[in-house]
Amino acid sequence: MEHDRSSLNVAIIPTELSGAGDVAVVAVPESLVRSQYSVPDGADHLPDKWPVPANYGTTEKAQEAQERETAKLPTYYTAIRLAPLTLLFGLAHGIAGPAYTELMKIRVCGQYFNYTEEVCQHLDEKMYIHQADNVRSATAHFQLYNTLISTIPSILFSILLGSWSDQYGRKIPMLLPFFGTFMAQVYIVLCAHFPMSPAFLLISPVISSLSGGGVIINMAMFSYIGDYTTKRTRALNIAIIDGAMFLAGNAGSFLGGYTLQNDGLEVPFYINCAMTAASFLYILLVIRDRHPQAAKPRLRFECGSLFSVERVKENWRTLSMKRPGNARQHILLVLFCMLLSSTCLIGDGSIMQLFLEFRPFNWTVEFYTLYSAIQGTISSVTFMAAVIVLRKYLGVPDTVLAILATISAIGAFFGYSIAVTNWMIYAASAVGVFRMVIIVVIRSLLSGMVRRNEIGKVMSLISSLHSVTPLLGSLIFTNVFAATSAWWPGFCFVLGAFMMVPVLAIFAYVDVARRGVDVGYNLLESEEE
Repeated sequence: MEHDRSSLNVAIIPTELSGAGDVAVVAVPESLVRSQYSVPDGADHLPDKWPVPANYGTTEKAQEAQERETAKLPTYYTAIRLAPLTLLFGLAHGIAGPAYTELMKIRVCGQYFNYTEEVCQHLDEKMYIHQADNVRSATAHFQLYNTLISTIPSILFSILLGSWSDQYGRKIPMLLPFFGTFMAQVYIVLCAHFPMSPAFLLISPVISSLSGGGVIINMAMFSYIGDYTTKRTRALNIAIIDGAMFLAGNAGSFLGGYTLQNDGLEVPFYINCAMTAASFLYILLVIRDRHPQAAKPRLRFECGSLFSVERVKENWRTLSMKRPGNARQHILLVLFCMLLSSTCLIGDGSIMQLFLEFRPFNWTVEFYTLYSAIQGTISSVTFMAAVIVLRKYLGVPDTVLAILATISAIGAFFGYSIAVTNWMIYAASAVGVFRMVIIVVIRSLLSGMVRRNEIGKVMSLISSLHSVTPLLGSLIFTNVFAATSAWWPGFCFVLGAFMMVPVLAIFAYVDVARRGVDVGYNLLESEEE
């Protein structure tokens, strides 16, 4: 890679491993420093020490040293470190969900439509069926606005912060969303105490999304796992954290519903605030950053560089640069699999309740809630145990795990499509118990195809795509279900099965293509065409 060498700064670069005393001295072109950190050309003085661009000065030897040091860590190092944070985050999210929906419904009924308290408390009665339809429809629209507001700014923010965290560490990206979420929950507590238009509730997702929200939390946590794991241990740790988050979310939903019913509308938000504050303190006091630039903060330049156009260019270079073993094509294909599989796996949840509450099943809401909780718990425990056994003890590659998970998903979709009795639903759920492993192995696969100093960029792309899929899945599956439910309620599941076929084909191709190819972290950056 050619640079203007007319003016050079000498930068002392410590190794990225905490506690290591090794340093590397590299000559960094002044023009590169100025463009990377937006320093005006007319500025006479440049600081003595500069943070080096994330993709500059890395060598094969340094990458190998990092891998050797990481291999010395315990197998479940990151899972143990992140487990308390994952449980707190999952519980807080699960507790707040039902309470927020209920608060929105109450405000829509009382303030938006100005229905009386008598009407709002008895919407389930036949005499108020028209009012109930109005409230349900309006609440759904406000929930859609909430989803859009929560998602879009966070996605844009993650594009910048993923690249930034590769250079300055994961700790600040973990802290920011929890601070914003805490402020948003404090605001919701005020909204719960004082009657106001449901439009004011939409300020809460604005506050949380401007600090990153769940998109940045996932990006930072899984990037942190990538920093402290090897190819052999990464899928294990990701599976444990993903499974723990599902378990905590299910437990939080139960706890949120119980406190909402027995203790009032405000109590779930109080609990959420406490757990969010505890999460913030845990990150601040326990989580260690291995990135050396984070140890000596230079806020003026670090924060200024976050909103640089260079961050967007770095993400594009991560996708477009040539890599050994045709890895660039494989990365793009696996990202497409991420988008398609997440759309199917999340989309079927948007119509499952409607599918089971009508003929021929006629399930009640209470029974469906119980079924969902049990299924989610069994699925989480099963895929955590399966990944540990298959990956650690049997040495099954990530691509083979992905193939097995995709087959599990296709089988479940076909099972749901032909189900006419309860036992067929249970059987289809059992067949699909392994399908959520797809997301786990995709994270592991992609982080294994890039350098360590690109993991944040890759995780931000994964989080961004994963945040878009609820909208795509709901749009596709709800419209198909509405158009076909009269003559074949399970047709949308057939569609999901066929949408997963290209995913299966791509994983099979990548599995064959990657055999014999070194997909570790010693990849050298290739020159662009």
